[in-house]
Amino acid sequence: MPGLKVNIVFKIGVISVTYKTSIISTELYKSLLKIDNNIPENFIFYNFCNSYKKVGTPQFFYEEYSFENGGLALGYNKGLDYFSKNSDVKFILFLNSDCKLNLKIFNKYLQNQTLDYDFIYPNLFSNRLKISPFRKISFDYNFFIISWLFIKKEVFEHVRFPQNFWLDGIDYFLSEYLNKNNFIGYNMKINIQHHLSISNDYKNTPDWRILNIYKSEKIFNYRKNVFRFLLLKGILKSFYNFRFGLTLKLFKLF
Repeated sequence: MPGLKVNIVFKIGVISVTYKTSIISTELYKSLLKIDNNIPENFIFYNFCNSYKKVGTPQFFYEEYSFENGGLALGYNKGLDYFSKNSDVKFILFLNSDCKLNLKIFNKYLQNQTLDYDFIYPNLFSNRLKISPFRKISFDYNFFIISWLFIKKEVFEHVRFPQNFWLDGIDYFLSEYLNKNNFIGYNMKINIQHHLSISNDYKNTPDWRILNIYKSEKIFNYRKNVFRFLLLKGILKSFYNFRFGLTLKLFKLF
């Protein structure tokens, strides 16, 4: 039954992924350095570096690296495989490299891990805009951004992230997977600011990234007219911002 408490405190595997850099240079790592003596020992940190040349050994983290960019999907899968070998780890916490952790957030996760839910999540905001959980138009389930999700490891016993959804699509994939398998989530009632490039810094977000987001929406939004409406809004926004190359690329998604 959801809400049932147990007295055991388990290990928590934290998975992050970086591109062309060690975790050492990230906001996530810098935030951990500020509280290094107070980080709960329950947390075990793992980082996977896409397209990376090894330069040092970070504190806290076990770090793997690759010479090719496999995106978040490959990195998350490598992390899941790493923690699958540790029977003490019962939960996985996904974090982006630009997330900033503090003791309040750590304690929130620890306080709620004893609740019998399949996954636990905060409210994510990009400035004032709520971005997760979010009920997208024509979706009959909540959309979650994977970063900051706290999930029982057993949820991933029979699934890994598909390589064809190597970046933005994996948020859609996991949201759909949680819904289709009737996994039950719990909102731990904490608000966290989360950087979302398309809303925080649209003008400097590259064409390929914006295009990738709309491609993901097209795959998972089964109502074509709704998708076309959202795409039209994106086209008008790109045109208004004088991004005419992006405008043409988006047109081709109709």
